[in-house]
Amino acid sequence: MPSARCTQTCATHCPGPSCNALLDARGLHLLSCHLAGRLQSRAYPLERAWMQVCREAGGRVSRPQPLVRRLGLTARRCPATDARRLDFAVFGLPIFGGLPLCADATIVSPISVEGVPHPGCAEDADAVFAAAIREKRNTYRDLVESNRCEFLVLAAGTGGRWHEDCIHLVTALARHRAASEPAVLRRSMQLAFQRRWWSLLSVALHNSIATALDPTLDIAEGTFPVASAIDVWVRDPPAVSSLPARGA
Repeated sequence: MPSARCTQTCATHCPGPSCNALLDARGLHLLSCHLAGRLQSRAYPLERAWMQVCREAGGRVSRPQPLVRRLGLTARRCPATDARRLDFAVFGLPIFGGLPLCADATIVSPISVEGVPHPGCAEDADAVFAAAIREKRNTYRDLVESNRCEFLVLAAGTGGRWHEDCIHLVTALARHRAASEPAVLRRSMQLAFQRRWWSLLSVALHNSIATALDPTLDIAEGTFPVASAIDVWVRDPPAVSSLPARGA
């Protein structure tokens, strides 16, 4: 009899009971199909990586998947029946004027289940994010409108592209983390933390995509050894640039 792993990886049709579409060799269908049951779970490693980045930056990070109604950050009181959950919240960072950060991470594919680009994605590489961010902002409209927090959708593409909010957040976190270092080291420390955190996030993103294609893979929970500031700076020196000197 075939093993459970072979059943998962050798399947020729979508596992979604109401889909059952023929799978393509590149896995494009599984990265887009909402009926396969893998889109929600695949973001798990990426969520944990974002939480670690915020924790290393000095923030107090909530437990995973907190109930929105228990955060007390919405623009209006949530009913007791509100079952919405956020990926995580971060407190104690000054980057948004001291407001807590409410974050929801998502992974989107520019290719539809039919194997063709979503509208606009062939001309604009960032068009893939628009619909996902709009949907998230509608779901958490009361957090978006609240003056008690900052709500961000941390969106990444299956091809490795990151939404500009992710880029700005990592830069702001690294700048804050390096602010307490001696002035002569501050810039190099900021760049070192940015390199480290983008490495963590990139590995987590590809682990998330791998588990969507093969749920039998044994992927770690998205946690990495925590490094001290001096370890980050010394262990990961900047690479020598192959670009010509400015003005050359």
